[in-house]
Amino acid sequence: MRYIIDCFDIKTKQRFETITNVNEITEGFFDTCYLIVYDSIMKDSYRVDDWEDWEGYYVRMERSQWLSKNPNISNRCSDGTEEIIELVDKYKDENIIEEYNAVNPAHYKSYVDDYQWIETMARIPTLRDPDRFQAALEMQVRGYLDRRERKDDTLQELKKARFYLQYWISYIENEYKPVSAEEVHTKLGE
Repeated sequence: MRYIIDCFDIKTKQRFETITNVNEITEGFFDTCYLIVYDSIMKDSYRVDDWEDWEGYYVRMERSQWLSKNPNISNRCSDGTEEIIELVDKYKDENIIEEYNAVNPAHYKSYVDDYQWIETMARIPTLRDPDRFQAALEMQVRGYLDRRERKDDTLQELKKARFYLQYWISYIENEYKPVSAEEVHTKLGE
């Protein structure tokens, strides 16, 4: 999955949906929301505020995918994508776009209310049993260790495994009760 698109309500600035299919975006989206698009290959995030910006960004996405398959083609073009690149750079310079953190991504935060994804999982009735929840944590750790060098950057996968291992340790230290994912990230210095 190359693109992760978080939809934010214009008024509340709260994320209300995450989309991974770029074809789901329609002009009507921008009546009530703006988008933050994360490109997992380029490791960049972009804010898109209206349909015109989206169309320009979409052209750039298609071009980027085509160029990645055809690396001998010049990266310059005359279709106006330079304007989109300048807009993105402007947003980055003004700190409107947050740097993407693969270990603690925005779409994990406020998963349900103020809970992150792992905190929500700890409260699911079938996982409230400490043995079951620890088994789920162990599966997360093993999953990231097993897929290193196969999916994402090895260091990134090890950091994800380390997060779940530290969460597991904190869970035991907290007498088998859910802990804050942010506290775990803080312990790890992330």
